[in-house]
Amino acid sequence: MPKRIIKPSYYSVTGRAPSPKNRSSRQSESQLEQDFLVLLEFDRQVARYGVQPITIRWSSASGRAEQYTPDVVVVYHTQISSGPILPPTLFEVKPRQILQRDWALLRPKYSAATAWSREHGFRFKLITDVQIRTPYLNNVRFLSRYRERAIMRNEELDTQRHIFLRETLRKLDQSTPNALLRFVTDKQNLQLELIPMLWQMMYIGTICADLSKPLSMSTPIWLRKGGE
Repeated sequence: MPKRIIKPSYYSVTGRAPSPKNRSSRQSESQLEQDFLVLLEFDRQVARYGVQPITIRWSSASGRAEQYTPDVVVVYHTQISSGPILPPTLFEVKPRQILQRDWALLRPKYSAATAWSREHGFRFKLITDVQIRTPYLNNVRFLSRYRERAIMRNEELDTQRHIFLRETLRKLDQSTPNALLRFVTDKQNLQLELIPMLWQMMYIGTICADLSKPLSMSTPIWLRKGGE
């Protein structure tokens, strides 16, 4: 449960976002935070996450009691094939303009969060709109439309098509959505049926692409190593 209740606001867009990773929905207090949660839901390294997770308390130099609640906590999978194991991380999601404008006021809170995190085996990170609102976010939002298996109407047939797309791309080594579909069939109506499956395979990570660039039918794609 969040440590600070998120209430409706006249100044920012609050709301709830579905979270299959958490098997529930997660509330956010701004559109920017909602965008960040979309990225967490897509990130294969993220096991689960929560909003308004803890409240950090400390005393200022003058002896005044202070407190601060970070926006999000992220817990990562402990077994990732490459790279170090990431510790649980507290995130503050804030527009860069506000950080620059109010840094003197915000800095003591973030210093306290950094100290608390080090003491308890966490990390503390600031993340801004500059890092969140990129072509990568646009691609993730697009692919997220295809995460549900509802697009599969005939499970047996569609499973066969998934396998066929995967194995064809394996043989080609690298292709593009447009070229892969044309290689599979010259029937345009079947190509149109296969496009949602291809996007779904990209969402679940079977098919890879450089998502830091705008996604299109001519984007280079390849099969994830060991992809099934």
